[in-house]
Amino acid sequence: MESIIANHPAISTAAVVAIGTPPQLAAMAIAKVESDNKEELLNSITTYLTEQLPQYMHPSTLVIESTLPLNNNSKVDRKALHLYFANSHRQIDYFEAPLDTPIEQQVAKIWRELLDVEQISRNDDFFHIGGSSLTAINLLSAYLAQGFDADIDLIFNNTIFCDMVSALEQSNSAKAEWIASIDLSKMANKALTHFDNASAFEVDKPIQNILVTGSSGFLGTYLLNRLLQKTDYHIYCLLRCDNKQHGFSRLQQAAKEKGLSDTIIQDRITVIPGELSKSNLAYRMKTISTCQEMSI
Repeated sequence: MESIIANHPAISTAAVVAIGTPPQLAAMAIAKVESDNKEELLNSITTYLTEQLPQYMHPSTLVIESTLPLNNNSKVDRKALHLYFANSHRQIDYFEAPLDTPIEQQVAKIWRELLDVEQISRNDDFFHIGGSSLTAINLLSAYLAQGFDADIDLIFNNTIFCDMVSALEQSNSAKAEWIASIDLSKMANKALTHFDNASAFEVDKPIQNILVTGSSGFLGTYLLNRLLQKTDYHIYCLLRCDNKQHGFSRLQQAAKEKGLSDTIIQDRITVIPGELSKSNLAYRMKTISTCQEMSI
């Protein structure tokens, strides 16, 4: 951090310390040439840091001085630097209460509960008031539980409260527009094309075999479990797998994850390695022969 700040064209050196509880970064920079317009220089450094570092790594306090405090060994006096920041309280941010809108109040409530703080400012940086990579994951879980269309990148790229709220609003708006653009009637009509001319499949003998796709997915796992329990069909499972044993392992793992019996009756199941999206379902020639021979 110190070297990055010092690489700014107008800065000769810099020192960074952690202050407060929870810890926040505070930086003191020394300009190569004294300037009467420190505000302009501060803005330039802030813009520069935005190009160099993710926002959550920016110092919460940044000041320009003529010299750094040094000890008797001519090294940066960290204790003096801590005392300087403790006494000055020259914070970049200022307190601004969240707006009285549903989304800002909802996000503020989530932040307060997650970070265990009493007040949230619209200028607060999530990572400067107690947030961490772990709490960012918890924050994402809280957003998703409340129906926000969010991901972890949204949090790390918009760490300031007001920016994060704005990003959430834009994301939710984009999702709402996408949902509104879906023409369910058009989709249904397309799916039912030629349905009027369809005829029921005539079964002239008892069903003995059945082909199931997606048998390791959420619905397919339950369907396979039901078929094994309630029927005596022989079940052919089309699975993306390296070989049959790998396929059986996938079926067992899927059942176990959903709390179902992972005892797969292998003599009632034939695993067919393949994929629906591939030409010929990505079958090997031997598998094609197997499918042609079975009566489904």
